Amino acid sequence: MPITIPLRDLKDTTKVCKLCRESEEAIIVTRNGYEEMVLVKPEEFHKMDRDRRKQELYQAIAEAEAQCDRGECSNMIEDLKRIWAEYGL
Repeated sequence: MPITIPLRDLKDTTKVCKLCRESEEAIIVTRNGYEEMVLVKPEEFHKMDRDRRKQELYQAIAEAEAQCDRGECSNMIEDLKRIWAEYGL
C-alpha cells in the first residue's frame, strides 16, 4: 500500500528522500486531503516510462495491422517502383 504524506512534509527533503529510497511503494503527497503528486524512485519511473512507450508502440503496430486488414495499406516496394518509373529514376 502506498505511503501518504502531507505536502508540508516535503520541507524535510532529507527525510523524504530517505523514505522514498527505503520504500518499495510509491509515496503519495496530499494537499488539503487530496492527492497532489506521487514520488517514486528513479528506476521505477524509468520502468514505468519504458512500459508506457512499449504500450504506445504495440498500439501503433496493432493499428497498422488493422489498416492492412482493411486494405488501407500498400506495398512499399511496389510504390517505390511506381514512383521511380514515373520520374525516370
